[in-house]
Amino acid sequence: MKPEIKAKWLEELRGGEYKQSRRTLRNSEGYCCMGVLVDIYIKETGKGSWNSDYLGNYVFEGDSMSEEAVLPQEVMEWAGLHYPNPNIVDNNPCGKCNDVLELTFDQIADAIEKTL
Repeated sequence: MKPEIKAKWLEELRGGEYKQSRRTLRNSEGYCCMGVLVDIYIKETGKGSWNSDYLGNYVFEGDSMSEEAVLPQEVMEWAGLHYPNPNIVDNNPCGKCNDVLELTFDQIADAIEKTL
């Protein structure tokens, strides 16, 4: 992962601006950990956007395709990641850590800092 993007992601996960939610990149309640990275991408590059679906989830619309559950290809390339849901804790991917293990953003940031 590109160090400058990783630093920004960690800062935002720990910063308290983003409210954490589960099961989708973004919904009306907040963001998952990967949704935070997608939002940073939108803000930093001016590319892509969030569009709400009928369930109150937000779908990322970008150059490559729409996505609501894992990192879009263009975000992966921008961030220097090789997988749309990278492993961060004991071979558990970001999404599982956020949604199933229910780790906090601070815990996820600590894991990202050590593994990516």
